[in-house]
Amino acid sequence: MTEAEWLATTDSRAMLDHLATAGPRKLRQFACECWYRARPHSEGTALVAVYQRYLDGEATPTEWFEMYSNSDWKGAIQDLIAPEPFEAARRMTGFSRSLSGYFVKPPQGVVDRPEETALLRDVFGNPFRPVAFSPEWRTDTAVSLARQMYESRDFGAMPILADALQDAGCDNADILSHCHDTSLTHARGCWVLDLVLNRV
Repeated sequence: MTEAEWLATTDSRAMLDHLATAGPRKLRQFACECWYRARPHSEGTALVAVYQRYLDGEATPTEWFEMYSNSDWKGAIQDLIAPEPFEAARRMTGFSRSLSGYFVKPPQGVVDRPEETALLRDVFGNPFRPVAFSPEWRTDTAVSLARQMYESRDFGAMPILADALQDAGCDNADILSHCHDTSLTHARGCWVLDLVLNRV
């Protein structure tokens, strides 16, 4: 896959294949976000939320195990927690569309999932242009804003985060445009928030 294809394609499976060697946490966060979009109002989201917190070191292994053991949704998340992170992400690709009832069989060889490709770009950024993030940009204000959005899943403060980063000296066009563009998809695992929070 080329950079131009990454930026333009609506084939989420092709994008994911390009990310086969991506970090395990990012792949699992993407898988979790696909699950959320499939069943946003189900009781199972509480289980997935603890799993995401566990992935980030915010929930202990005991907390996750007890939540999982006592949940009626264990069977529903087996693909999500597949042993291999890339396999979990692959299994979740297309999950949200097929379960939400919007699946229309695409032409042979084409996978048209624009919502998922937008999610992949939010979580992984542009792998062809990795961003060097200066520690000086992690001011108390920027970190506080990023953490608040991460935990609340309300990303309305992204433009404010851009201002905070600029005040700290950030001049990276990719970071600032990602924060300022209100048409973009954002999710837990957003590449800019992860940079601010120093998560990989």
